[in-house]
Amino acid sequence: MAALASLHEAQRPYQPFGSAEEIFYSKDRILVASGPAGTGKSRAILEKLHYLLCKYERLRVLIVRATRRALTESALYTFEEHVLADGDWDRYIRQGPSRDHRNTYRYPNASMIRVAGFDDKSADRIMSTEWDFIFI
Repeated sequence: MAALASLHEAQRPYQPFGSAEEIFYSKDRILVASGPAGTGKSRAILEKLHYLLCKYERLRVLIVRATRRALTESALYTFEEHVLADGDWDRYIRQGPSRDHRNTYRYPNASMIRVAGFDDKSADRIMSTEWDFIFI
């Protein structure tokens, strides 16, 4: 435990607790997480999605929020700053434009995350496409 305490937060392996643990290990086809802000709901979901994207080839994930700007400042910030580790895949996944303009996160195994806001013009293009997971 002392070794974990000495690691920088970004280097520590993710460990879900309580409801976040239920979210992370859930195998339900539909999952609704509710509760106050700051309790780890989004982090648990993003960690789970990242794990699955790394594990399975050609997985397609969609992350949507009411506005693209809100998505950039919330879930994408958490994803880039806390979920992605400083490893080989991290540099690959974050290639291209900055977070404000990044619409896709591509993994080396051909898995991908597509992001959009319902206010975005690209929202029409995602409505009739197939996804393995959708995080709203």
